[in-house]
Amino acid sequence: RDQQAREASDLAEREFAQDACDLCRAVLVEPLRLARCRCALCACCMERTVRYTRQCPACGEGVDVDGKVPAQAGGTEEWLERLRMQNSSPDLEAQQDYLLQLQLARTRVTRILLEYGSISKSDGSKTSYTSFVRVVSVAGASASVKGVIEKVDFNINPGYSKPTATSKEPKSKQLGFAFEYAMARSYPCWMTIHFQGALGLPKVLLEFDVQERPKVARRIVIQLPSNEKGGFRASDTISFDAALPRNGWIRCAGIGGRQAEVEYLPEPGADETSAHYAAPGPVFAYMPSIVRETKRSATARGRSSGGAGSGSGSSSRGPSGQRHRSTSRPSRPSSRSSNDN
Repeated sequence: RDQQAREASDLAEREFAQDACDLCRAVLVEPLRLARCRCALCACCMERTVRYTRQCPACGEGVDVDGKVPAQAGGTEEWLERLRMQNSSPDLEAQQDYLLQLQLARTRVTRILLEYGSISKSDGSKTSYTSFVRVVSVAGASASVKGVIEKVDFNINPGYSKPTATSKEPKSKQLGFAFEYAMARSYPCWMTIHFQGALGLPKVLLEFDVQERPKVARRIVIQLPSNEKGGFRASDTISFDAALPRNGWIRCAGIGGRQAEVEYLPEPGADETSAHYAAPGPVFAYMPSIVRETKRSATARGRSSGGAGSGSGSSSRGPSGQRHRSTSRPSRPSSRSSNDN
């Protein structure tokens, strides 16, 4: 019992002293200590990950939700107050500017949140696998587009262009568009998502392998500028490497751009995670007004504090100064995440 008390006391001291994000290692700005795993994330990482994924990007644990937002762990009031009182510094101001960019970006775009994955169950000598993709939410100007997804093609033999099956209607609210197939081993099931033509989005090809765990699910945020069609042709396709599932973003340019950037979010157990979590330049590449507003805010803050604001000042760099490496493929995770069943 004394040992447990000492361990609890040591943990409380470490948590109180923490001032760096468990994911990006930058200074903590408006942080959240997740209730289930007690990892601490800065608001910038929250905007990019658990706001949409509901999975801790630092440890892989599932995220408890309070209403519609991730829940704050208990016993954090003094820690949060200490962080609110920290002195200004170039690193702190850079994080604050970066957060402002992320928050402004959310108000300027349409975001379609997709969930994909598979469930499995024993079926005699074989295993029945159900691959699925569903729309979790739509926020922004395109939220009124009925249905969002026109159809989903499922292909268990990617060497052939003709799909194994096509689903034009959601199978259920829980799974959305789904395809079930039994086999003695796991197999690739590539899913091609066709969006409603009014969105002007490319097809998204999920290069997915069914998983032998009871249920595995990850999420992808599809982003396009508000009040604009994506401007893609019906033949355009964006590939997302999901052989071993991970969360990510696909950011599309507006009319005339026909450009898209893929970002893979950190997956616990994957090698070189930090290489795929650099500053997300594509978030702001087609929204220069956000960068201008952030610069004005930084200048105003610098004047009010008696110094020059040191914000990031660039739409392609974050506080770390690293460039985004969105087009490189991630290393495959070597272990399962704890929120998979």
